[in-house]
Amino acid sequence: MPPEKLKQTWEAVTAQVGALQEQTAVRRSQSGPHMVIDVDCTFEKSPLVFRLAFDQEHKIAGMFFLPPQKNPVPGTNSVTEEDGAAPQMPPRVGVWKPFEAELGGEGLPDTVLQAMTLTLTADTYATTIAGGQGSDRGTYKIDEEANPKRLTITSTNGANKGKSQLAIYEITEDGVLRICYDLAGKRFP
Repeated sequence: MPPEKLKQTWEAVTAQVGALQEQTAVRRSQSGPHMVIDVDCTFEKSPLVFRLAFDQEHKIAGMFFLPPQKNPVPGTNSVTEEDGAAPQMPPRVGVWKPFEAELGGEGLPDTVLQAMTLTLTADTYATTIAGGQGSDRGTYKIDEEANPKRLTITSTNGANKGKSQLAIYEITEDGVLRICYDLAGKRFP
């Protein structure tokens, strides 16, 4: 990740959860071929877990900001683990970077994906795009009883201000957030 992109990601995180207050714990685990380091962090508005995944050559393979979880990543063997006293947050809360997306059946180019960041709190979202074009903020309501789970998204600021969108979502066993939107806001996909 180039330094400018790292800076943009950090600014997106702190815009949502405030300044970093302290690091409270560090855990190491193994997920397949990847070594995973989790650093529990307390920010002004919310705790988050900063996760780095390293490949077999000890190069960074992934970087994530996630909600605190009592259990480590599914499928991992924890080397050191701390009993989390932090309040449980929904697993969707955190900072997400897309690795794949499509619009109207066409895949988005890597340059667009690299410019995007989605930050979710318990009831708000912020989609930021480097350069500002297309950035969007608002609120969402969730229906966890529906299968698949549903989101009703209401934009309050940005490219979609005043619009509502209907979406479905899931979080896979390996921690991937998948969302499908009806951009017209007429029905759930």
